[in-house]
Amino acid sequence: MDFANVIIFCIAQILILIGILNLKRFRNHVNLFLGAILILILIKFIYYLLYFYGIFDEDSTLIYLIRFFQASPPPFLWFYSSAIISGSIIFRRNMLLHAIPMLIGLIFFIPQLIETFKPGYIPWSVEEYNRWYGLVFAEIGGLLFIVYSQFIFRELVKIYGANKGIIDCLLDFSNQHLTLLKVLSIMMNIYALILIIGGFIDFHTHSTPTLLDYLDTGFLILLSYLMIFILISIPKVIHYKYSNLPKTDKLLQYDKSSLSRADAMAYMREMNQWMENEKPYLNPNLALGDLTERMHLPGHIISEVLNGLLKQNFYDYINNYRIEEFKLLASKHENGKETNLNLAFDSGFNSKTTFNTSFKKFTGQTPSQFRSSIN
Repeated sequence: MDFANVIIFCIAQILILIGILNLKRFRNHVNLFLGAILILILIKFIYYLLYFYGIFDEDSTLIYLIRFFQASPPPFLWFYSSAIISGSIIFRRNMLLHAIPMLIGLIFFIPQLIETFKPGYIPWSVEEYNRWYGLVFAEIGGLLFIVYSQFIFRELVKIYGANKGIIDCLLDFSNQHLTLLKVLSIMMNIYALILIIGGFIDFHTHSTPTLLDYLDTGFLILLSYLMIFILISIPKVIHYKYSNLPKTDKLLQYDKSSLSRADAMAYMREMNQWMENEKPYLNPNLALGDLTERMHLPGHIISEVLNGLLKQNFYDYINNYRIEEFKLLASKHENGKETNLNLAFDSGFNSKTTFNTSFKKFTGQTPSQFRSSIN
């Protein structure tokens, strides 16, 4: 069986897996991203099949078109890891930032398109440009795989406990549904080395197919067989249910929630940064809707974060910041003659009763007692 026939066999297996994941009972966020990863591998296999059969020559524009796709698997692998760790994933606009490397690759691909349709139009050597293009995006692709794999390693450590090293986490098989994720995170680093080293070698040689082509294809064949073996031997990887997750990763108040503690902490940090940097709580009309719009999250998710981590509702969370602002204003010498109510209004409160009740609740003192103590 030659190289091309092995690729055909792998293509057939991946198509079967994609078909299985497309069945109604397997349609969920985890398998959605797993399917996207399989489709990216499938595209690469089809490209190499046509390439090794000689359908594309060494100057084919498609060769360079495929190269900037090397920037797309790392984000999809990261989304897959987030989905499998938390049980679901919330689509937010800032996720589009992960597409920036691909957009950069597309921009640098434009000269090749121009040269294809208007030969001689580009004032520099297209052959030399293509060599540098292949090198740069092999290195960028490799670095992206390394960076995103570190993101995944960090999330795995959070699941197994900060007292465990990454090696211990990878060798812990108590959570079988994470097996494929662990294998993929390790393979990401191996593939990064292939791209980085192979890119440099290809830059200094002119063989066709290149060493990187052979290494890339061999790696994809190995990866596809590993994925198929894991998916068949550990059905939990695709028969995914949220109940498979470690209970300690969930917010205890919301047993039916798909929100993980790691995601909740991330949202909490983002909310705190907004409060501390822009002080929106000074607006007396600040409402939960303003926070949901700023965070691009539904209101029930924000409520789960606040209740699960702080045991507070939205208004307690905001009023706590207002009280700290009041304390800051009251401690300034120039505000010594200002009334408590004026300082409360300057801190974002719009009701004397709410101010006094909240201050007593969070400090155990009345505003007057606090000012007397600092004086």
